[in-house]
Amino acid sequence: MMKYKHIVFDIDGTMLDTEHVLLDVLQQVIFELQGRRVEQSELLFTSGIPGDVALRKLGFEDVAAVNDLWNERFKQHFHAVRLFDGIEAVLQKLQEASVTLGIITSKTHAEYEHDFLPFSLAKYFTTVICVSDVDHPKPSPDSMLKYMELTGANPREILYIGDTQYDMQCAKGAGADFALALWDAASRYEGADYYLSQPEEIVALLG
Repeated sequence: MMKYKHIVFDIDGTMLDTEHVLLDVLQQVIFELQGRRVEQSELLFTSGIPGDVALRKLGFEDVAAVNDLWNERFKQHFHAVRLFDGIEAVLQKLQEASVTLGIITSKTHAEYEHDFLPFSLAKYFTTVICVSDVDHPKPSPDSMLKYMELTGANPREILYIGDTQYDMQCAKGAGADFALALWDAASRYEGADYYLSQPEEIVALLG
C-alpha cells in the first residue's frame, strides 16, 4: 500500500532556486533604505516566511511599500531563478503513480503567478495554498489545515516537503509528516521525518 497519497511542496528553496536572488536583492534594499550592509547569513531567517513579516523583523515600518520594492527588484533579476535539477522529473513520476500533488507557499497569489507559473509546473498540482488564503502564515499549521479541509486528506496520508523550520512546524502542527529538502536547506533541523539529499529520493518514500 502507498504510504502517502498526498505530497505537498513548498516553492522557494524546494522547487525553485530563488534564495540567493531574493537575499541579494534584499541586501540592496536594506542598504538603500537603511544605509547598512547585512550579510546574507544574517538574512536566512527570512526564507520561508511572508515578506511583510520578514521586513517587520528587519525594522521597516512601511512594510507594504518596502515589500513592493523588494518584489519589483526581484522581478528585475528573475532571469537568474531556475528549477532545481530533477524536480520536474519527480513531479512526473509522482503524477504517474497517482499521487495527489499540492503546494503550500508563503507567496501571495500575485507572487505565485509571477514566480512559479512561468516554469509550467502548475499542471501537476491540484491544490495551491498561498499565504493570503489563511489567517496565520507558516510556521502556523493553518496552511496545512486548509489543505486538508479542501482535499479531505487525512494528515497521516500527507508528506510536506520544504527547506525551512517554518515548513516543518507547519506540517507537524497539523499532524502531517515532513521531509527536509537538503539540496537548499540552510540547516539540518532536528525533527524532520526524512532528510532528502536529492529530489529523486522523494519517489522512494511512496512505499
